Amino acid sequence: MSRESDGFWKDILRPGTAACALLCALIGVAVALMALFIGFWKTLLIVLFFAAGWFIGKAAWLHEWLRAIGERIAGRRG
Repeated sequence: MSRESDGFWKDILRPGTAACALLCALIGVAVALMALFIGFWKTLLIVLFFAAGWFIGKAAWLHEWLRAIGERIAGRRG
């Protein structure tokens, strides 16, 4: 990879950059095409599942929180 492409991949998730704008535009086109071809409600359901998966995957604290809940549940049973 060249240095130019390294900068592109670093900027792709940084708001306000051209790379991020391109990514958001491509996501918008994909969602619009999905809405046209499979319908609004199915598209909304897919987007909601995607957002939930992204949130769960991104949340560093979630692993500890789920472990604590599991320990509480296991403690009540045992």
